[in-house]
Amino acid sequence: MPYHTSEYKTQNTKPPRWKFWLHERRHRKDASWKKSKNPFNISTHEGLSTRKKIYIAIIFFSFLGIFYTLVFNEFFHIQNVEIKGNDRITKQELIDTVIGITRYNKLLFLPGESYILVNTNEIRDILMEKYPLNSITVKKTFPNLLTIELTEKISTVIYDNGFQYAYIGTDGKIIELLEKVGEDEWEIQYEMTTTTNEQGNIIEEKREIERKHEPSATLLNTKYGNYPIVYHEGQGTEIKINDTLFNDETILKVIDIYHAVNTFSELQFKYMYIKDESKDLLLYTKNGLIIRFTGRNDIKRQIEYLNVFFANNKTAGEYIDLRYDGTIYWK
Repeated sequence: MPYHTSEYKTQNTKPPRWKFWLHERRHRKDASWKKSKNPFNISTHEGLSTRKKIYIAIIFFSFLGIFYTLVFNEFFHIQNVEIKGNDRITKQELIDTVIGITRYNKLLFLPGESYILVNTNEIRDILMEKYPLNSITVKKTFPNLLTIELTEKISTVIYDNGFQYAYIGTDGKIIELLEKVGEDEWEIQYEMTTTTNEQGNIIEEKREIERKHEPSATLLNTKYGNYPIVYHEGQGTEIKINDTLFNDETILKVIDIYHAVNTFSELQFKYMYIKDESKDLLLYTKNGLIIRFTGRNDIKRQIEYLNVFFANNKTAGEYIDLRYDGTIYWK
């Protein structure tokens, strides 16, 4: 019986395209699959080793021991306070104030006087607020020293009119009378005159022709403090408290000059000679140099000229004249 080829199916017939696509997709997924870590599986190989934990513990407790020693051991507490630059404010007063600032507990139990806990900025700010100071520097030195360097603000000058010494405030008024100027503080020149009386006798007389007074700066500063001294010539009369002798600008100019001059190693303020405050202010220094300022021009600018002079000259002879704006004369 003949075969009908139309009903014959061979074994090598290709599979349908959709089965091929599923096979390829499953194969790609299998090739890209990686084993993921189980978040609930705790491996015994992770974390720090026992040796590292011991090292960390040693470092931690060593640091804690050092901190405890520095904070609580009294050897590392501020025990010595060194004061430099004070004049009218006593050292003991400043030391007592500093002790009061540091002797309190921080965070309820940490001693404030501990070297590492003492706040130098806090001490500086409190002292600047409490006392009349121009500048202050507070420095710690390990293990227990506190050094304070300060410059006091001048609020008075010593006044001398040839008759009376007094304190003058920055407003130009007398605030306190001191002692009177002694006769022995005048340099007097005499001349001998000869006359003949009616009887023909020759009579010699000693007559005063000139008297000159110069404040004894060293003595006055020793007795009444390191204030600038102003000699007001021609005002040799009795004065009383609250008398106004200068305007406030003049006293502030004197104080500015005093601070500026004392910064030069070549100079030292002796006294300021004033006859007319609206005109010349003559500064006599302890090394004999006279510096001429004027009350008509800006004092700070004249002080700048003085800085320029000593930046280019080591010394001067008899005088430096700063009264002419833009020009410096000296001899």
